[in-house]
Amino acid sequence: MIFRYDVVPELPTSYIEAPTPEQLWSALDSQCLDALPGCDVLSIPHSSNFSRGLMFEPSNADGSALSKEDAAFRAAMEPLVEIHQHKGSSECKLGVLTNDEDCAFETYEKAAILDPPIPGVFVPPLSFVRNGLLEGLVQDEAVGANPFELGFIGASDTHNATAGATHEADYRETGHIGGLDWEPRRLLRFLAASGIESNGGGLAIVWAEENSRDAIFDALERREVYATSGTRPTLRLFGGWDIPSDACDSQNAVEVADQSGVPMGATLPARPNAASGGPRFFISAQQDPGSEGEPGMALERVQIIKGWVDAEGNPQEKVFNVAGGDRAADVDIRTCEPSGQGYASLCTVWADPEFVPEERAFYYARILENPVCRWSTLLCNELGVDCADIANVPADFAECCSPSIEDQRVIKERAWSSPIWYRPETP
Repeated sequence: MIFRYDVVPELPTSYIEAPTPEQLWSALDSQCLDALPGCDVLSIPHSSNFSRGLMFEPSNADGSALSKEDAAFRAAMEPLVEIHQHKGSSECKLGVLTNDEDCAFETYEKAAILDPPIPGVFVPPLSFVRNGLLEGLVQDEAVGANPFELGFIGASDTHNATAGATHEADYRETGHIGGLDWEPRRLLRFLAASGIESNGGGLAIVWAEENSRDAIFDALERREVYATSGTRPTLRLFGGWDIPSDACDSQNAVEVADQSGVPMGATLPARPNAASGGPRFFISAQQDPGSEGEPGMALERVQIIKGWVDAEGNPQEKVFNVAGGDRAADVDIRTCEPSGQGYASLCTVWADPEFVPEERAFYYARILENPVCRWSTLLCNELGVDCADIANVPADFAECCSPSIEDQRVIKERAWSSPIWYRPETP
């Protein structure tokens, strides 16, 4: 819960008084928005990947179907969602209603945080944000309001009071849960809420007019925010019908895109009668500049993820590679030395080549950095673990060689913009 000011209810609403999300939002509505002049609040759901599919269930707590009013109320109280944190990525999971290979990133092989890892375990699809966004389109078509019109933030979920310490080396050295995981022998284990499956967490970036509480809260509320997996690249996304195709060549490219479209988190205006073709999107990304001792990694590519509801009412998705992706890069897993090239910046104006005016849709940008060693690979290497000689690997470090993390030894850090929505009936 984030409040705009220090004007807040006298007491917090606990699970005892409000055991369902609807009761929490109603309490915030009645005790803050309606009762206290100057009180303003928004809520942000947390760790949907471990929600057993309940996070984006399109129904009320009593099992009844959402009405238009229910959907609109949820969207107003909950404009954002946490897409990445130290307990994993909640964007999507490869094989769970998607064949997007880049969804195989910081995902767990379990459906609940206390479960043991089981390769190929079934995870309910509505545990993931992208599937939730698609369900939101289905609900919008059915009842006339989208309950899951959600912008994206990242979070560390650290229990160490070290907000922003999301670099791979930070987690390698300290973990996230103090005395539970700070030693290598503890950190390199499968633990309930931390350990070898976990990561350094994500960050939330806000596009605000100024560095003030008011401006930052406004940006959160309008969803002009983006998330990263822990690094600090810069990402802009604007969508419109007449963004110039050469906007990236302008000295004031962002201003041109802003004047011609809407920013991340917004809904496209009605399609002009004279417009032809699909909406255009301006995407600009700059690599993390890094800091002393922690150089930033070059960008690999920019993608647009589109979700839509087809003529039969079925949700669909597609990933478009729109910039970069043509420079080979790699990392030596033994030394963690990177090789190859990437991009310091990428910019493009992309038009949807498959746009159907009658189909509601969302679009968000995802940028991928060049590959690097994951924190666990760095730590296992520092400890001299040789998985080729498994018989001599100390028991405390045996998880360095676990098949469960085989695909996570090298990762591509990333960022996700909040979506831009298209509604055919937008006035």
